[in-house]
Amino acid sequence: MKFKKGFTLIEILTAVVLFAAFISVCTLVFVNAGKASQKSQLLAIAQGLAQEKMEEIVSQDFDAVLAVPQTAFTNDLSDYFYEIQVMLVTGEFFDQPAMASNCKKVAVMVGHGKMAQPLHLESLKFK
Repeated sequence: MKFKKGFTLIEILTAVVLFAAFISVCTLVFVNAGKASQKSQLLAIAQGLAQEKMEEIVSQDFDAVLAVPQTAFTNDLSDYFYEIQVMLVTGEFFDQPAMASNCKKVAVMVGHGKMAQPLHLESLKFK
């Protein structure tokens, strides 16, 4: 009796199942890496936009610093939005109550529809 060389059906099916499992795990890894990369990119752009808005505010006169409701950026950044909140700082914030009328707390929020929460920057603006 001669033995035939080759693979049995069970060996081939086992190899196909193992290969499919390996490919599905690799696919999940790449998909998750892509999502993490996209989140990182959205956050980096939002950080840059928030810093730009804050620099704009810092360069303005004290009386010109006003709140801005949620507004979309223009051109290629129209998926991003920003909001500026301005609050007069009260005397309890400082040891010297006289400084309170000369200070505003400015908060800049920049977000994107795909971000869970907008990025939040705060600063104090003095007269």
